[in-house]
Amino acid sequence: GVYGKDSCWSVTYVTQSICALIGSSVDIHGYYTFPDQQPTPQPAWYARLHLQVKELSHADDRVEVFSHRANVNTLRLKHLTESDSAEYLLRFKAPYMIQTDSSAGVSLSVTALKTLMRVSHTGLKVNVDSPARVEGDSVTLTCSSEANPPVLIYSWFKQRAAADTLLPTGQNYSISNISSQHSGLYYCTAHNQLGQHNSTTTLLDVLCRSLMVSSGERVEGDSVTLTCSSEANPPVLTYSWFKQRAAADTLLPTGQNYSISSISSQHSGLYYCTAHNQLGQHNSTTTLLDVLCRCRELSVMLVMLLLWFSTRRGSAAVSRRSEETSTNVSLNEGLNRSLQLFLMGLMS
Repeated sequence: GVYGKDSCWSVTYVTQSICALIGSSVDIHGYYTFPDQQPTPQPAWYARLHLQVKELSHADDRVEVFSHRANVNTLRLKHLTESDSAEYLLRFKAPYMIQTDSSAGVSLSVTALKTLMRVSHTGLKVNVDSPARVEGDSVTLTCSSEANPPVLIYSWFKQRAAADTLLPTGQNYSISNISSQHSGLYYCTAHNQLGQHNSTTTLLDVLCRSLMVSSGERVEGDSVTLTCSSEANPPVLTYSWFKQRAAADTLLPTGQNYSISSISSQHSGLYYCTAHNQLGQHNSTTTLLDVLCRCRELSVMLVMLLLWFSTRRGSAAVSRRSEETSTNVSLNEGLNRSLQLFLMGLMS
């Protein structure tokens, strides 16, 4: 308690020190006694900081003074700031100038909120630093956190149906020469002194661009179909066909399939297709279309047949020198006629 020169004057505080947060409110209670005199002394609150004492003004909206019980006076300070940190004293004012006057008071300390922050969803996230996620490129996943205390270790996982796969640790996880097998959901785990927390999952969607050309039979006179197949992601929008030439490649009709009816040797050559999707375009490797000509078989048989007849005629001339000329002429004409019939049969 605080007592004046007369033992009938006193001020007592419930506590000598109070800690409060910035923006909050605080009540400081003072219990007092004084002699029964007229007029009644009026209570007043003062703030003392660095030996300077200042009376609080009732005009300040943040200051409120009230009394709900006898001999109890309360000071309420609202919307506290750090500058409100000071020592607060209750005094009385009266015409005869008798008031409590002492160094004792209530010390108020106003501070900011200081807490340990756990790693949270808002503070932990995965970023895909590389915008290119096309098959064959490289990609880097980055785990960022605003954790307090700071993160000690980052761990990476790929989500799977059976059990998630643990990947190398570190704030960054890089994959070079990515393929469709790397597609999936990834997340990171941040560990600090308070424990650990998982980020939300991030989808890594690897865009494929493989192309393959296939064809059917390649015999002259038949029909052939070249087919362009792709596992592109995003899907292929249009297919284009080309025949490779020395000067400039020839653009053929568009479509996944390119058909040729009654092919000939002129259709032989190197063909390739181009697939177009949202990422751009990509060419397949070239495929050789080698048209097999049936006339080659006939030429070989004709040469063999002529050689056979020439041999027969030479043998007949040596063994039959004594035969009459008319007989030889008849034989040659018969052989020639037989050869013509045979060839006509092959060509039909």
